[in-house]
Parts: sequence; structure tokens; C-alpha cells
Amino acid sequence: MDVTTNNTGIGFIPPPLTSGVVWMVAVSFPFIAVLGSCGNICVILVICKKRQLRTVSNYFTVALMAFSPMGDSVAYPLQMAIDTFLITTHPQCYIAAATIVSWSVHITLCLVAITVERYIAISRPLRKDVIVTPRRAIFVIGFITFYGYFMAGVVPGFIWIGKGDLWGIRRRCDFKFYAPSKPFALILTAHWIINIPIMTLLFLHIFIMVRRHTRQIAAMRPAVLPSTTVPSTSAAQTEGPHIQSSSEATSARPLSARARSALRLFIVFAIYAINWLPINLFVVNKVATAGDSADPRLYILNHILTLLVGVASPFIYGFGDKRIRAEIRSLFFGRQPNES
Repeated sequence: MDVTTNNTGIGFIPPPLTSGVVWMVAVSFPFIAVLGSCGNICVILVICKKRQLRTVSNYFTVALMAFSPMGDSVAYPLQMAIDTFLITTHPQCYIAAATIVSWSVHITLCLVAITVERYIAISRPLRKDVIVTPRRAIFVIGFITFYGYFMAGVVPGFIWIGKGDLWGIRRRCDFKFYAPSKPFALILTAHWIINIPIMTLLFLHIFIMVRRHTRQIAAMRPAVLPSTTVPSTSAAQTEGPHIQSSSEATSARPLSARARSALRLFIVFAIYAINWLPINLFVVNKVATAGDSADPRLYILNHILTLLVGVASPFIYGFGDKRIRAEIRSLFFGRQPNES
């Protein structure tokens, strides 16, 4: 069904909403908006409350969890209003689309920043605190915030200068209505595509380094001899292996923690890459072709998949951390007697 009659939007008639569309919105809204927002806010509260969790690494975690509720509780309702044709004028479309696109740029670049930080922590553990300082982390987060709003709000505004009476146009709020520029749409889509191979290479390198370091630590372990005879040894002779085992455990502990953190982040990245693939192909296809017609259910399904990343982030990357999980438990149920 062609939902736009001409470039001016005169005679625009939105397609009727089927029961399938209504059910998709009704079921997905509380799941994404409520569950995602609550999960992200819990992680933010715990990290901000507990001093021992206020590490430079968690600066980026808080940024990711702060951007995610914007998608769950703000961008998602606006997107549903767009997909159900409650938003059809250009001023409405511009504000709603700029909010949604800025969130998508924020969360995408924030995932890249966290991946780079995890890569540095594992590949350069001795220089990590020198390379990733609190000031640099805050600068990166601030730049991501500014860049997202600039790309989503300022650039499309310049594109629309001199393009006619925007207040009189009514049509489906899509990329062509939000910013009628094919180069801009492709550049914006590239933000969601180029990061996938970059992050894949970083995670692959992380896996190789963790595997190599694990083998090196295993090679440092003293060989276990058969227990047929136990020769008498002095305390000085037995001190060496104990010191070596202690050093070995000290080296393995932070590596294991960083590897688990990288694994949780990889799961979030995999969800991002898989769920954002349909919308990327969908946008590129619509930008490259002249067609404007599409089933509203297809729009809604694509947008639900993309916004599920904001729901997965706190429960996988945040709650997956044992310290954060313990603090969240104590926040709601009190600290258990066996917890220090």
C-alpha cells in the first residue's frame, strides 16, 4: 500500500492499523520500556552509590546504561507513535526522529568505546591506567554525547533549509521525510554498520590474547610429581613453589575478571549485530529505492529488535558482574549475613 500520494503530502491517508500492529505495540511496550529502564537505572544507582565500583571502566558502563533508558522510555514510545502514524507532520517527525537517531548513535559509539577500553585493559594491562584516565574517559563520553546530538539534530536541520513549507507537509515519518538527503542517510547508516567489523576484530584479538596469556600462566605451574616418595625438604626449598603459585594466582585473577567482562560485552555486541542487521538492510534498501510503501508490522518488528539491545545491556553486562549483582541484591533485599 502506498501511503504517500505526492511530495507535498496532500491527500495523505495513513493505512488502517490491524489487530496485529496493535498487539505488537501493546506487548512490546511494557517489556522494553519498563524492564529495560528499570534494569539500566538499577545498575547506574549501584555504581554511583558504591565507591569501589566507581572505576574508569565503569564510567563507560554508566554511559551505556544512561543512554539505554533514553531508548527504552523516550525513543521507543516516539518510534511507536511514528510506526502507528500518530506522527505525520514534519515538525513532529523532525523532533521524534532526531531523538531516536541520537540515541542510536550514542549507544553504538558507546559500545565501541567500551570494547576499546576492554581491549586496552587486556592487551596493555600495565599501561591501562595511563592510557585510559578518568579525564580521557569523560572526554570520550562527552564527545559521543555531543556528536550524537549534532549528527541527529543539527545536520538534518541544515539539509531542510530552503526546501519549502515544512509545516504543510504530511506523510510517513521516514528517512526521506526526516532528512531528504541520500548521502546523509547512507553516512548515518554507516555508523551502525562499520562498527560491527571493527568490534569483531577487537574481540577476536582479545580472544587470542586471553588464550595466549592463559597458556603462559599454565606453563608457569610446577609439575606435579608422583607421590610415591616424599623427600624431606627444608622450608627454604619449599618456599619457591609457594611464591610462584601466589604470583601465578595474582596474575591470573585480574586476567580472568577482564576476560569475563569482555565475554559479557561480546554477548551484548552479538545481540546488537544480529538485531540491527535487519534495520540496516531495510534502511539501505529504502534509501536506495524510490518506494515508500511497507507493512507497518515490518517497521515495528525492526524497531523492536534494535531497541532490545537497551534491554539486554543491563541484564547481561551489568548484572553479569558479580559485584554489581551483589550490590543490587543488597539494595533491595538487604545485605546477607555471609556478605562482607
